[in-house]
Amino acid sequence: MRQAIIAIVILFTGINVKSQEPNTLYFMDRVPQASMMNPAFVPKCNFYFGIPASNFHNNINFAPLKFNIIFPYDNVDKTVGNFMRNDNTKASFLNTLNSNNELYTDFQDDILSFGFRIKDWYFHFNASARSTFSFAYPKTFVESLLINGFELNTMYDYSKLGLSMNSYVEFGFGLTRQINESWTVGAKMKVLRGIANVRTNNNQFSIGTVDENDLYVLRVKSDFSVDMAIPYYKVNKGVNLSLDSLIEKDNDYKIKPFENIGFAWDFGATYSGIENLVLSASVIDLGSISWKDNISNLKLSSNFEFDGTDFVADSFDNAFDDSFEALKDSFKFTSSSNVSYSTALPTKIYVGGEYSLARFFSIGVLSSTRIYQAEYSEQLTFSANLKPAKMAMLSLSYSIIDNAAHTFGMGFSFRIIPPTQLYFVWDNIPVYYGKNFFPYKMDRMNIRLGMNWVFGCNGRTKKLKDKPMGWE
Repeated sequence: MRQAIIAIVILFTGINVKSQEPNTLYFMDRVPQASMMNPAFVPKCNFYFGIPASNFHNNINFAPLKFNIIFPYDNVDKTVGNFMRNDNTKASFLNTLNSNNELYTDFQDDILSFGFRIKDWYFHFNASARSTFSFAYPKTFVESLLINGFELNTMYDYSKLGLSMNSYVEFGFGLTRQINESWTVGAKMKVLRGIANVRTNNNQFSIGTVDENDLYVLRVKSDFSVDMAIPYYKVNKGVNLSLDSLIEKDNDYKIKPFENIGFAWDFGATYSGIENLVLSASVIDLGSISWKDNISNLKLSSNFEFDGTDFVADSFDNAFDDSFEALKDSFKFTSSSNVSYSTALPTKIYVGGEYSLARFFSIGVLSSTRIYQAEYSEQLTFSANLKPAKMAMLSLSYSIIDNAAHTFGMGFSFRIIPPTQLYFVWDNIPVYYGKNFFPYKMDRMNIRLGMNWVFGCNGRTKKLKDKPMGWE
């Protein structure tokens, strides 16, 4: 017991916790899809088959904003509105934001998945449709465009404004082997077929006014590029293309099965050499997609200056309206030659420890780190796992996110009718509810669910002669 406590303390000392990853599934060893978080995890049954298109995962994060900030409830009218309702709701919305913020979504649907055991080896495969979306925006962007408007003699910096969208199909080939009674290792090679991508590279973007001899001058400076690959559409080539003439439908587009190919790797290991304790670690989605087909590279450079109106401070909004067409015309795209580029996947690193207090009950601690575009975020999760039967379990989790310990999670799995297994995992369960069960403090949501057919769930312990992940 002392060895277990020391090992866990060493693993998790000094963690800087500041963002989110879905973690409840990690310790649910009854669910075959747990191997997606660590390829060294081996399902409890000798064979599983994921019912096509039933294994679904959706994650959305709009923190630090919450539902009650975006859709405030009016105690007088007894209605739910939006944050633009009045000055108080606008101020509350603005004060909630950080200097830089991100709206992030992650979607996955398994088209096909299965796994089977051959002695000490376990092979697993998945074909999945995946997409991620990230919109980064500074507080000044919301303040100037939506809340307070542009203040005179002020330049607003939008250099942190950015967009990233990635859609692709993943074909994963995983192999796991138990080396001895203590060590199990696993790896998965993923072949990626890119479908669509958009990314921005923002070097400079600022807008505002300066006072020059009692004449307020509107200035816009921009220098950023856009790389994109969009099927069924084409980007017109040329200089000074407006948004209206930039993109049009491509009636001659034909699907090519081997275009925009990429590769990624998962690596994982578990160690069960300490009594009742299993230590584990994994690196997930280490790779990138190379975009070479149906691509376009755009540049937007603007050094716009408007000084055609002499006005007092309280008339700036009207002056800006008068100059809007001139400002719109200044934003012209240059479509350059098609230059290939690559995009890295968001990489996740997991480090976990699970201690079995009884044959049917364990507790776990997990650190997860997400690395993407030179930024990283971390989360710490504590889990209690009840395993009353071979394919049934209940997992409860409690996470520290954004330096605030307030996020609960839950997961369960059971066999409805053998061999059909149902599982459901809900990270970030809302705790506070208002009228009509409105989750007014929700700032993120992560749900996984699915159905599998599982076979050969008896006698497995004798074959493996090990005890990873709390197995009997």
